[in-house]
Amino acid sequence: MSSRRKRAAAPPLPPPAAPAPYLWDVMLLGCLGLLAVFFLNLSWRKWPDPIVDFGRELYLPWRLTQGAVLYRDMQHVYGPFSQYFNSFVFRIAGVGLGSLITVNIIIYAAILGLLYYCLRAGWGRLAAFVSCVVFVSVFSFSHLVGIGNYNYITPYSHETTHSVLLILLLIGTLRGVLKTGARWQFLCAGLLAGTSVLIKPETMLAVGAVSFGAILLSARQRFRTIRGADWKTKLLLLLAGAIAPVALAILLFHWNTGLSWGETVRDVNAAWLNVLAFSSALSSPMQKASMGTDNIGGNLLNEAMYGGLAAAFAFGSAWGCGHFARQGQVAEGFWLLSLLAIGIVVAAYVPWLGMGTAIPGMLLCAAALEAKRLWRRPPDPVLDDETAVRVLLWLAGLAFLFRMILNPRIFHYGYFQAPLGMVVSVATLLVAVPDFFRVTGWARKLYQGGLAALIFWGCGVIASQSAHILSAQTLPVGMGDDQFLAFDPQKTGITSGALAEVARQYLATDTAAHSLLVMPEGIMLNYLTRLPSTVPNYLFDPGALAQGRGEKLLQQLKAAPPDRVVLISRDLREYGVMRFGDTPEHGQALIDFVHDNYNPVFMRGGDPLDVNQVGVAVYALRQDSPLFPRKP
Repeated sequence: MSSRRKRAAAPPLPPPAAPAPYLWDVMLLGCLGLLAVFFLNLSWRKWPDPIVDFGRELYLPWRLTQGAVLYRDMQHVYGPFSQYFNSFVFRIAGVGLGSLITVNIIIYAAILGLLYYCLRAGWGRLAAFVSCVVFVSVFSFSHLVGIGNYNYITPYSHETTHSVLLILLLIGTLRGVLKTGARWQFLCAGLLAGTSVLIKPETMLAVGAVSFGAILLSARQRFRTIRGADWKTKLLLLLAGAIAPVALAILLFHWNTGLSWGETVRDVNAAWLNVLAFSSALSSPMQKASMGTDNIGGNLLNEAMYGGLAAAFAFGSAWGCGHFARQGQVAEGFWLLSLLAIGIVVAAYVPWLGMGTAIPGMLLCAAALEAKRLWRRPPDPVLDDETAVRVLLWLAGLAFLFRMILNPRIFHYGYFQAPLGMVVSVATLLVAVPDFFRVTGWARKLYQGGLAALIFWGCGVIASQSAHILSAQTLPVGMGDDQFLAFDPQKTGITSGALAEVARQYLATDTAAHSLLVMPEGIMLNYLTRLPSTVPNYLFDPGALAQGRGEKLLQQLKAAPPDRVVLISRDLREYGVMRFGDTPEHGQALIDFVHDNYNPVFMRGGDPLDVNQVGVAVYALRQDSPLFPRKP
């Protein structure tokens, strides 16, 4: 009896301590990091394309380390920030692909951390994790088309990844501005906004959209946090921060290049001025297809259909979970089995590679749900953090998607134009949709768990397609720290890597070569061989030769003829060119210049100018050419 009393009187054991909330974030970020490492390893050094675009991202910063001047010695269609930043990386870490890979992995880690941070503040931990899984597995390292470069490690343009980082930093900063309104936050917001002028037009558009959203949100607060002299001081700090990056770039350009003030101002603002200068390029078949203007009606119909189906599935699932949760255990089991069956059917038949088509419709749903949520509550003098982040991320996602709004996709340029719109869509489906139906408890968990499983299934399908393509990249191109893996032509029929490597190997033995011109595209060869070009151009598409630029280029070549010219296969049908050099608009004068002054010294494959053949040819400047340098 006494022993029973003793046992009854013993105090109960304390419940196990729940992990601190921040530990969940640490664990989820750790899982995301491991997932990123997995895809990094799967795609290691298989990111660049040997011919298209990425050679510029190596060649320009290398030449800048040698004293060349951007825009004067080398053409560039975007702002100066990214190329001079990469030249700084080369000066510090050494010239090599590996240096850029290391720095870009660090930048990517910052992007992933900031994305989780913003999504966590706007929609909660689960939505942040699931959305970031989509970002890592679909957008970050995937190879989904025949050309490389559309990833965050070797992007076709570093301005794209720098844009994503900058806009996430700006959202985090504006979140602080709306929350506390500290003076240093206004200054930082201005600095970030000003830096966007030096990067890319899409960056400026996104910065403008996010800044406009912050102004509207501040107006909703009735500016209670900033008044009087404090308001004037903060506005001056914001303007000073916005002006400082451009003013500093103008001063540095002028002092280091000797260009006139007018030329310097023009070059620093090249990111948006070149949009006007190369406006004719927007009419090319490639640009029309990319933007979706080639079939506006059909593209809008597809967006309405796929966006509507995605919304209908999500709304129906959320309503069903909430409805049957109130009907008893039999109905609960019935709905659970029905949801699983529907999910399996959807997962098996959804064209996951085309999931980007649903993004505009889902963004519209997100806007409607957020507007309804705000309508239900009266204006609050202190803006809630959740609303601020949701609105700013939504605006950023829409701004980045703007250029492909009629043809949204997760591949090609979609790797940086679509991810913010996609993660906002995923977060909306997971949180805002069940909130709309007031789904709680186990029903909410059922809906979110089933939807997350379906999303992960789709990510797995896309990742497996990418892995299949990556498995065919086994051909080494380049040497040492510059080496990467291209497609094996025996497995895929894609010969760009093999042609680039055989030309590189020949030029490595040509000790008389001190300068090189590659047409119609292939500045990667200049970088791999460390042979500079004598002209600023590195892509000879119709847009680059239009409006008198072709005649100017020809005069530059006559004034400074390169020792070697390489003609290499590059399919230009996306620009409307069936054979490079067949008409004056398609570089006929350039090909005539080569044939008149150069002799072929090395050839491999077929005619490199014929779109139906593949080949590469190296030409050496003839000694009997009037352009051949004579000793005094």
